[in-house]
Amino acid sequence: MTIADSIRMNCAEAFGFSGQPVEVRLREGPVQLVVRIDEGEHARRCDAGLGAITSQRVLTALWELPAGAAIPESSLPAWVADRLQRAPAAAVERRGDSLIRAVRPPLWIGGALAIAKRADRALAHVGQVSALTPMAVAVLGAVDPADPVVLEAQLYGVGVASVLGGDVTTLAAAAAVTPMPGPYLWWVTELAYQQLAEGQLPFSPTR
Repeated sequence: MTIADSIRMNCAEAFGFSGQPVEVRLREGPVQLVVRIDEGEHARRCDAGLGAITSQRVLTALWELPAGAAIPESSLPAWVADRLQRAPAAAVERRGDSLIRAVRPPLWIGGALAIAKRADRALAHVGQVSALTPMAVAVLGAVDPADPVVLEAQLYGVGVASVLGGDVTTLAAAAAVTPMPGPYLWWVTELAYQQLAEGQLPFSPTR
């Protein structure tokens, strides 16, 4: 385990996030997600030779199909039917004139971390998943509890910690978050699943 991996694990434990940290890169910057694999879904995908589905357009269409239910293709909006044509063959089962979604999100997110040298950068990064999971920021260095950014984080239930010499000191706990189901949550889980399948990107704290 590298020093960076150790920092991620220690931060996750400090905030009570259970699972395996994995980095995903979103529009505003990288976020460390602490995840647990859905072993049943993972096994099905392995059997079908299906990896991560990272097209947001395809996932939005798949979301329109209730898992396991046979939906007449003729009843689907044209845009859904069109995008499903581009879905991996193992993701949708065709039964007569009906379609059945054969996949589901491949993992659960137990928490999100942004680890950076500046609290404002970390807060901006972790805010990208504010509707999906509990959030926390870990600052590489000393943290002033009176820093307006730290106070803002606490106001919105974002956990705050300081990392000095490998030791993690928690200043504020992460508030519970009820995940908002939808294509965005699904897409983020697929990005994490892709990293776990292909090998995680090198961890590099943001400035």
